[in-house]
Amino acid sequence: MNNKEAVLVDVREGADYAIGHIFGAVNIPHTKMPTRISELEKHRTKVIVLVDQMGQHTGSIGKLLSKDGFNVRRLGGGMSEWTSQSMPTVAGQNNS
Repeated sequence: MNNKEAVLVDVREGADYAIGHIFGAVNIPHTKMPTRISELEKHRTKVIVLVDQMGQHTGSIGKLLSKDGFNVRRLGGGMSEWTSQSMPTVAGQNNS
């Protein structure tokens, strides 16, 4: 992600995202992904890294995106693992 070769997509609901998310993550809630998948078109050449709270939704969203031709990975353990490892988060709404 630091080399701009990947984009992080946080599939949690907006309220959870606003409480704390990984810097630079794009928020598209898993419930809205089927109708908002076109927003990722500009990132088609990049790896899409999915994150949710504990990994419960990234599998199905990953399959959806892979079927549409995206190169998808999942952040193991989700935000629960990220925060338990004291990794940094930022609060606020997504500006992208």
